[in-house]
Amino acid sequence: MSDKTAHDDDFDGIKEEDNPMPDWWLWTFLLSIPFAFIYFIHFHMNDDVGIMAEYLAEKAKVEAKIAANGPQINELAEQVNGAMANEASLQVGANVFSQQCAVCHGQQGEGLIGPNLTDRHFIHGNSAESVLTVINEGALQKGMPAWGQILSQEQLVHVTAFVKSLEGKMIAGKPAEGEEISN
Repeated sequence: MSDKTAHDDDFDGIKEEDNPMPDWWLWTFLLSIPFAFIYFIHFHMNDDVGIMAEYLAEKAKVEAKIAANGPQINELAEQVNGAMANEASLQVGANVFSQQCAVCHGQQGEGLIGPNLTDRHFIHGNSAESVLTVINEGALQKGMPAWGQILSQEQLVHVTAFVKSLEGKMIAGKPAEGEEISN
């Protein structure tokens, strides 16, 4: 047995002493316990407050917007199919494309920053609905802006018809991206 007491430890020249915490530190710690309990109950057990409520409210707004725009996209896609057969419509679409889209997709759709639009590879699909949706809503994860707020519905139809008319022209440019789709 040793003659040392619990408060008289000395190891490598470091002496251990039993000093109490400062009062302000002790009270801060003790008050944080009920605060944490109240915070947990209020923000994690109450469905009307907090991040989850904000998320659910925002989700409801987006779903309502999608429901309102769903039939509109389908109606515009039907117009795209008609515009593809109209040379004047394709020319209007080519003008919109050269002004707005050529910076990223090239003058002939060969792809620069954006993908090559003349091959048979598509990232988001090649149906009139999917091309129109990408132009309208953008693909922010790929850097494509949403043009639906900038272009009129008529311009959206024309530029979508023009982009669809580029499919399969196989102009040399940016390497293929996405899945190959055969018609």
